[in-house]
Formats: sequence, structure tokens, C-alpha cells
Amino acid sequence: MTQIKSILLLFALLSVGMINIEANDGYRKELVYPKVWHRPPSAIFSPSICDTINYPSSYTMMIVYASHDSLNTQQLWKVKRMDSSYYSIGTHSLVTEKMTMPLHHKRSSSTPCIYMWQQTIQDTSYHDRIQLFIGADSKKESSQIDLYEVAYFDNRTPLYQSLVFQTYLAIKNGITLDRVPYISTLGDTLWDAKKSHDFYNRIQGFGTNQDYNYVSIQSTSLEDSIVCVFTSDTLPNHSYILIGDNNEDISWSPYESNITLLQRIWKMSAVGVSDNMVHIKVNSHYLKVENTDTIMLAILDKNYDVIQRISPTFVADNGYIYYTISPSHGMFFTFSGNSEDSQFFLGSRNKTQQIDDEQIDATPIDKIEITSNTMDGDFVASIHLIERKSIEMIIQDMAGKIVYHQALRNIKDYQYQGKISSSGIYIVSVIDENKNVLATKEVIVY
Repeated sequence: MTQIKSILLLFALLSVGMINIEANDGYRKELVYPKVWHRPPSAIFSPSICDTINYPSSYTMMIVYASHDSLNTQQLWKVKRMDSSYYSIGTHSLVTEKMTMPLHHKRSSSTPCIYMWQQTIQDTSYHDRIQLFIGADSKKESSQIDLYEVAYFDNRTPLYQSLVFQTYLAIKNGITLDRVPYISTLGDTLWDAKKSHDFYNRIQGFGTNQDYNYVSIQSTSLEDSIVCVFTSDTLPNHSYILIGDNNEDISWSPYESNITLLQRIWKMSAVGVSDNMVHIKVNSHYLKVENTDTIMLAILDKNYDVIQRISPTFVADNGYIYYTISPSHGMFFTFSGNSEDSQFFLGSRNKTQQIDDEQIDATPIDKIEITSNTMDGDFVASIHLIERKSIEMIIQDMAGKIVYHQALRNIKDYQYQGKISSSGIYIVSVIDENKNVLATKEVIVY
């Protein structure tokens, strides 16, 4: 346990600026890769994965997970020797063959998190292979978790390299780190924990990092679904777009004349980005407005005064509003509305309710599901109607231009297969003959 306390102390000192890490070429040369690395395309519930590895003198584990049972210990991983000696790490305790020790830091939250553990092996007499179990390895053990990613290093990774790898995990999964800097594999500071201290909330982003085979054109957040940032083209290697917010309410305040501003403000970090245009998507259901057409993107100066208002490039029928901007490092933005349309909610923080996307898109009569393959542009619309009717399939680009349209006459149960050949971000819509939107789907084609 002493080793873990020392690690946590280093992270605490780093976050308050008592330890300075300066990036240089030396760190780049020390880039480390996991010996065991599981990156499932989607979260695995109740995982049971086994790898056989060499017995290490020390090791580091980094795991991205969320617990389904916060009251009881859920096994995260177990190290088992061929002579049956073992120990396991759970959300509440460390279990060995002889005893169970409570962890002074419990990781049992249902919120997805990044958990790092480092340990030095005291027994140096054992030289055989060992088994590393991720999750539960028997029915007697409980591992009611969602596993997003896990990485095993056969040494104690230095603090700096731990931050580099956790930065990758945080950006990929949209999980905010614990007041430490976000550092790229080149040593660039992507998010400064001190300079952006007030905006160190719900950090999300995307980028390209060929070192860890990470390429994304859209931010993913396991913490927040209000705002999303994305681009139509892949960013150059070692380029990133990140945003974080000031943790204010999702409520409106008067600004000037009949203009209102959202109290929550976002800050953007743009590293290595030059010619790329960036799109911002906001879920208007959280904004509590009657007329989404009046909601504009407001660019702010460092004093949070409005210097530019940008009209939507596209307003989708499912409530999402899209904007297009030229990104700049350190820019601030929020949303502005009309005082006649904006409802004022000036009460306590976090009054927003979680809105299920299925609840937004679902219809009480017909069932339509649209799935897509982002790598080749294929998409499938599974259509199950209560009664026969005629519908239309429409595909629009981010400028609102219709790039594809097809009418399907007198159908009830039907599976439509389509393909988008050009890279970019598109909105696939299914509408009936009365122009009612039955389903929409955002399709990203790389």
C-alpha cells in the first residue's frame, strides 16, 4: 500500500504545481507500450479474460471501467502463479491467498473512471510464468463491471509516461483526469491543469495519435452528452481538439438587449490544428428553449464578453443543433438565445435531467433502427411499421445539402441498405408521407 500512497502523493503534488514536468525530446524516446493491451470496440460487461505473462519484478495496470454494484467488491483483475499463490485487486479490497486488505481508496463508482495501480513484487525467487485474469476467473467471483480498456506494463511506468498514457485513455473515452495536465506523446501540453483550472470539468476531445493507433474525428464523453465537437476530416498526426467547461448551470442569464447567454462556458484547446474546420453539436433538449432556430453559438473574449455570434449550419429534427467554426487555441464559447424564447432557470447547479437518446428519437407507433459502419460508409435502416405506408430516405451533409434521396412505397417490414462513399459527417433521416420524422442518425464516414 505504501507504493500506491506515494503515487497518489506525486499526482497530488503535480496537480497543485509543486512538481514541474517539462516536455523534451528525452521523454519522447522513453515512450512505453503495454505488454498486454485489450481495447474492445465497445464496453464488455462482466469480463473474463486471461493472459499468460512472464513473472515481473514490478508492474503497472491501467484500467477503464464502471462498476454496476457500488456496494460490494467487484474484481478488477487477478494475478495467479502456477503454484496457486495469487492476489487480486477489487474495487474495495486487495485479496491475497491468506488475507484481505481494504483499499484506502475505493473505486466503486458507477461512473466510468481510469484506475492505475503500480506494485513492486517482493518475492524474487519465483521465475515461472503467471496468469493475468481481467475480471472474474470463476463463478465464485463477482466482476459486475463494464470494461472499456485495460493495459498492463511489466514495470513501474514513470510518472510522466503514466500521464501520457492516461491522457490517451482520457481523450479516447471522454473521462476527465484528476487535475493533472494532459500530455501528448510528443510532450505537448494539451490541457493545462493550472491555466485552465476553472475549466477542468467534463473534458472531452478527439485527435490523431499514431503512436497508440488512435484516430478519431469526434469527441466521445462518458460524462456528458450536451455538447460534442467533431470535424469532417482526420486531423494530422499529433493534433488534438479538446474542450472543457466552467461547471456552471445549464440555465440562461440576461446579457444585453433581448439576448441571453447560457451560464455554462466552454474553453477549447487546439494543438497542431491549422486548416481544419470544427463542428460543434449541442443537444437542445438540455437548453430548455422553445425555438431552436434562435440559438446561436457565441464566441467570447477572455472577459467572457461576446465578440461573435454564429448561426446554426444545420438544425436536426431530433433536437441537435450544428455549428461550424475555425478553431483557435484558448478560445471560449457558449450559446446565446432570445429572451422571449429562452426559459430562465437560475436555481441551484445541475438541474438538468439525463435524457436518453432513445427517448428523443423513439416514436410510439413505428420502430426504425439505423446502424452504420464508420469505416466504409455502409448503413442499414431496419424499418418495422404498424401499418403499410410510404416513406422517404434522405441523407444530408453538414451544410444541409441533400446528397441522397429515395422514396420507398407501401412498405411495412423492410431493411434498407445504403452506402455513403465520401468521408464526412452526414444525417440520415427517415420521414413519412406527411413529412413527420420517424428516425434520424448521425453517420460518420472516415
